[in-house]
Amino acid sequence: MATTSRSRRTVAVSPVLVQAARLRKVINDRRGLATSPVTQKIAALDHNLQHEPQAYPNH
Repeated sequence: MATTSRSRRTVAVSPVLVQAARLRKVINDRRGLATSPVTQKIAALDHNLQHEPQAYPNH
């Protein structure tokens, strides 16, 4: 019985750990890419698009 409850616990915890690992990877990737000019251009475009929600009303 102890092993079944333990396995249930790991099943409940593992998605959280996986999510945390993914978040860490994303944060590290963003930190590494923050210096690249392409990423800065994309960030600027995202910023502009956020402030112009009706830039393309016909589409």
